[in-house]
Amino acid sequence: MDKAFDHSKIRVYPVASRRSLSRLDRILLNPNEVPSPCSPAISKILDEAVGRIIQARRMGASVILIYGAHLIKNGLMDVVIKLIEGGWVTHLATNGAGSIHDWEFAYLGCTEESVRENIQKGIFGTWDETGRYIHLALMAGALDGLGFGQKLRQVYRK
Repeated sequence: MDKAFDHSKIRVYPVASRRSLSRLDRILLNPNEVPSPCSPAISKILDEAVGRIIQARRMGASVILIYGAHLIKNGLMDVVIKLIEGGWVTHLATNGAGSIHDWEFAYLGCTEESVRENIQKGIFGTWDETGRYIHLALMAGALDGLGFGQKLRQVYRK
């Protein structure tokens, strides 16, 4: 017979006490600067994507940017904002890690813990404010009839 999970043994820690691997002031990219050169193969893929985005927007179609946490951890938030404000991207879709890293940058200016180090210590993902405030926003959003992304977007804009 399985025993029930004992929640009383869970410990959470202040996110500010964590050693974070990424700091916003070190990784944020300026969308107005000329980007570093990339390989011809990557340039070809980018040119094709840009052409498809332009075509979609000319036809009045939506453009969804689907991304993972690495887009955030590599400092591209202002690039995404510029794409949205310019009307090139109409919708965003990310995973939980993307939301967490974005929230931690907004809250603390740093994010990303060492998975290897913190799993060994038994503290991976145990950061109080990250879990607490994201979930409070989501519960408040549910009361307003808003979904995950809608409520986080509303909270970020304040």
